[in-house]
Amino acid sequence: MTTSTQAATPSDPSQAAPNESLQGFRLSDSAKGTIYCILADTIFSFSYFFVRVLTGMKVHGDWTFCMKETVTTLGALPIFLYLWYRGKCAPPPIKIICLILIAAFFCEFVGVRAHISAFSAIGIMLGNPLIRTFTILGTALIGIFALRERITGLKLVTMGVLICAIFILGFSQQKKPVPTTANATPVSKLNTEKSETVKSDMVKTDTVKSDTTKKTDASSRESVPEAKPVSSPIIPGFMAPMLHSANAGLARVGISLSPLFLFGLIMALVTGTGYAIYTVLLRLILRKAASEDSTAGKAEKKPVSVFFIVSAVCGFGAIVGALCLFKDRGWNGFTEVPSQCWIYVGLAGAMNVVCFGLKNLSLRYATASKVAIFSVLQIFLATIFGLLCFGEAANVLVYTGLALIVLGIVLASKTN
Repeated sequence: MTTSTQAATPSDPSQAAPNESLQGFRLSDSAKGTIYCILADTIFSFSYFFVRVLTGMKVHGDWTFCMKETVTTLGALPIFLYLWYRGKCAPPPIKIICLILIAAFFCEFVGVRAHISAFSAIGIMLGNPLIRTFTILGTALIGIFALRERITGLKLVTMGVLICAIFILGFSQQKKPVPTTANATPVSKLNTEKSETVKSDMVKTDTVKSDTTKKTDASSRESVPEAKPVSSPIIPGFMAPMLHSANAGLARVGISLSPLFLFGLIMALVTGTGYAIYTVLLRLILRKAASEDSTAGKAEKKPVSVFFIVSAVCGFGAIVGALCLFKDRGWNGFTEVPSQCWIYVGLAGAMNVVCFGLKNLSLRYATASKVAIFSVLQIFLATIFGLLCFGEAANVLVYTGLALIVLGIVLASKTN
């Protein structure tokens, strides 16, 4: 009796301790989703940093888009082929591939191209907050109907905190042009300048009147020079008349917004909507593939390979970017760039391979709304990059927005 009990009990108690500690250390699906989200969005921020550098170098947006997605595809496709050769994954069925291509359209054609345009038009500090706002709200709303995901009270609080942070950061960025009035603050200096230039101003009034009459007579001609800065490499030519007329309509009600700023707002809305649809579709694809594998009675689930998704999505984007670039610039558009641009686009593409893979992994363990909420981590790092690397302004509102983002990330990590 004693020998049997001794055989049942382990001879060394230290052997059982590691097994118990390993079982206690096992991560839940919610914790895995949180970790993957944090890693993915952190690396995404570095990828967008290199994209922002390229936009600052006046590189055509379609070139950046095409080359970045090409490098990402060339990095992810060999990994998928290797895993397929080793028998660890397989291509998904045609139905899943069609869904992936639809998701790729909303991510690459609708989202990424508009994202680059928004950065070029309104900057990284204002563009990223607006894009994340539209992405969070769009993903939550679409996820309710398409995925039947619940929006808990904690998620609502988290979304409210993050949206407040986003608007605070956006408001702080809009305050940036105000200090230009500081050049006219010395009143005494203005009075002396006025007294010294009264005669010259009186002489110039006649010429000003004649110029105004000429301008009113040639109002149609005047609209053409105003449309030229709008139809820059950033703004497509077909949008220039619409933005010009929208600017004129807003000016009648006392709202003065430049056509470039309006273009940036539109691109931010388009980008956020595209990313929201892409996130929901990808969550649906991964969940559908996993459920089909489980109902098939397989001993081990084999969801869709994240590297296959990265290859398909970014490959689709590379083709779209190449066609758009060729249409606008021809073959010369692929090579007429500074040599250092190839370094930055290569780094951005390498970052994309990692962050897209981690983002797809996070969608296996976290809901679409939670993944979208965690994307505000990109705002935090993008703001830091804007302050340190691009000379963008900082004030109390910026730091308040950053603090609220940290609070929102902490709350988002507690959502299931």
